[in-house]
Amino acid sequence: MNIARHQAINMEVMIPYTELLTYPADWPELTYRRLRSIDDQSYGTEADREVSRILNERKLDRVEFDNNRFSSVIDYLRTVTGLNIFPNWTALQQAGVDQDRPVTLQLVGVSAETVLTRVLEQITIDDNNPVVYSVDNGVVVITAQRALQVDRDPLEIYDVADLMHIVPDNRVLDYTGIGGDLGGDEGGLEIDVETVGEVLDEDEIIERKLELAEALNQLIVENVGRPQDWWLNNGPGTLRIDQNSKMIVRTSTRNHKQLKELLEKLRRGFGTQISVESRFLAVTQNFLDEFGLSMSMTYTPNSGELGPITIDTSGTASIADRQATGVANSFGQVDGSGGFTRGLSLGFSYLDDLELDVLIRATQARRNITTLNAPRVTILNGKVAQINIYRSVAYISELDPVSGAAGFDVETESAVEGVFLEVEGAISPDRRYVIMNVYPKLAELIRPFRTFPVTAVVTIDDGGDGPDTPVVIEGVIELPEARITEVRTSVVVPDRGTLLLGGQRLVGDAEIEAGVPILSKIPIVNRFFTNNSTVKDESVLLVLLKPTIIIPDQEEDTLFPGLRDDPARYNIGRSTEPSFLNRTQGVSGVQGQR
Repeated sequence: MNIARHQAINMEVMIPYTELLTYPADWPELTYRRLRSIDDQSYGTEADREVSRILNERKLDRVEFDNNRFSSVIDYLRTVTGLNIFPNWTALQQAGVDQDRPVTLQLVGVSAETVLTRVLEQITIDDNNPVVYSVDNGVVVITAQRALQVDRDPLEIYDVADLMHIVPDNRVLDYTGIGGDLGGDEGGLEIDVETVGEVLDEDEIIERKLELAEALNQLIVENVGRPQDWWLNNGPGTLRIDQNSKMIVRTSTRNHKQLKELLEKLRRGFGTQISVESRFLAVTQNFLDEFGLSMSMTYTPNSGELGPITIDTSGTASIADRQATGVANSFGQVDGSGGFTRGLSLGFSYLDDLELDVLIRATQARRNITTLNAPRVTILNGKVAQINIYRSVAYISELDPVSGAAGFDVETESAVEGVFLEVEGAISPDRRYVIMNVYPKLAELIRPFRTFPVTAVVTIDDGGDGPDTPVVIEGVIELPEARITEVRTSVVVPDRGTLLLGGQRLVGDAEIEAGVPILSKIPIVNRFFTNNSTVKDESVLLVLLKPTIIIPDQEEDTLFPGLRDDPARYNIGRSTEPSFLNRTQGVSGVQGQR
């Protein structure tokens, strides 16, 4: 049974998913469990959370108070919410508020919590001691701010590790040899790894987290409750972030609610990512049409009065030999006597008083090559990432003769080839465009490597009394060359759109015709006295860029509509037992396996 399970798992991990983001099939159940555990750990008791929920969700179609007594307004709120509302009249009277204080308010389609808040703001007399409410053991208590005792304020612990997390700019590898100097003292194509971005040591991380903690503290004091509610302004509320990124807060229930809303807003959009694909698309077309006839004829008369008569057209064949156009993979770069096979080679000889040698060569060739190299990397909104896919190739860079041995001490260096992509991106406020600084680079080693012969003379001791024997040794060092394509630019691209960053078009056309004057112009006969070759090459290189915005909340709503609103109801009647072929669901326009 375990073997079969492991085999199923192995089959699953080998599935090449094409989706940018996938969710597990049991995501609804997992969401319900996780959110429920968070609710269980949130501020206040379960009864307090239920009261806060009712205040926030109970909508009132119309509220009209026209000089109504404050006590009557409280009775009205008790009726429409069904909650226990207790006014601390003693504390309220000390703040100058009595039961008969008039309330005038007109609101439409608002929550009970909004109505209660606006009423308390209206009846407040002393801004330094405002009328507030808190939820204590399922009871809504209306009292003056000064009457709230610190020891009654709930103590809650918030996990802010995500807000305290430091996301560095991931610029780490600097390939100075690629696309820069291809020669010189630095070895040209060597890979030089050095730090060019943020790599923080332990002390710097601690310092950065302290700065984040201080900024978060200040943000909370300025936006939750009133400034005088917090210890920085001699208030009762306290806040502290420990080394484990746990935020310990003691303040009123109302402030806890505002704090939770603030943290939710800070986290909103935090997980937004950008998946960037850079494409190096190369299309090469090569064409060759070649015909040559080389003829050598010698006639020797028997009378001896005339010397041999010779006709030779082989010179025109060499003149009309194919020529390179400078475009990569051109047929003009291929030597007919080497690895390239001609379409037709025909030769014959006739020997008598008339000696005749004829060599015919004819070739027609066409080649179409399309290559695509498309690195992809995903980054957080506003951050930097880099992906490098390369191969290191060793080559002989130096030969040092070894005295006393007929050989060299070989030294090697490494050249690299591959794709390198660095991206820094930010999403526009309307989430429709991506602003990017991009640096795509493609490096290709040209093979075979050029070589340079090295000759040295070393002496070998032959063991006798005479002088050492000099020996000449030979070797070669390799001189690698690279073809580099790189772009460094800043662009704006629509989500899931494609932008042409740059490119190059190379067109080469070499036509050569050589023949014997006059004879090469006579129809039919000219075929025996004319040689020609045509080489046409075209190469197109395009560098394309395609960003895709990944917004987890939207993708989750697309695959699991209604899940975040009510996880418990969404899971009713749903089976979440995943099989190895029903484990994920994909997003970003491509559905995963269901």
